[in-house]
Amino acid sequence: MVFDISEYSVLEIICSSELEGEVWNNWVKKLAEMLTSVTIDSPIYFFTMGVDKKKSSIIHEMGDVSRGSFNSKPYLICYSEKLSFKMACEVIESDEFYLGRMILIKGTLNEKELQWLIIHWENELVRAGIECFKMDNDGSCINWYNPSSMKNAKGMVEKYLF
Repeated sequence: MVFDISEYSVLEIICSSELEGEVWNNWVKKLAEMLTSVTIDSPIYFFTMGVDKKKSSIIHEMGDVSRGSFNSKPYLICYSEKLSFKMACEVIESDEFYLGRMILIKGTLNEKELQWLIIHWENELVRAGIECFKMDNDGSCINWYNPSSMKNAKGMVEKYLF
């Protein structure tokens, strides 16, 4: 399903309700292959909000983590020059990503974009205007926000997931 909101767009990828055992393992593998292929020539950021210092985050396993706060909202962000297949699998299998509490951001991110991301985190992520991936909070779908080419995005989903 594709949503277009003026200059913004979202490609919603519905997950199978049968995500258990081998079906789950295949889904993780296919989604990880798609994400690594989509981001092959781009850096990636791992981003999460609402974390406190006592809670552990899988983001800490991805590299050097920066902790920050904007409008009293704490966040963690980690930059990586490349998303490996192994990293993608670990992220997909984490509760943080599966329950919609982590975003994978494709490309570079400046301070203004980071602020927009924080402002629109919960309800209007598409309006942040950045290309990113986020699971729904119940794991029922993954949203690909603002793909650089909707035609290519649809092709990648068809190639890897269906």
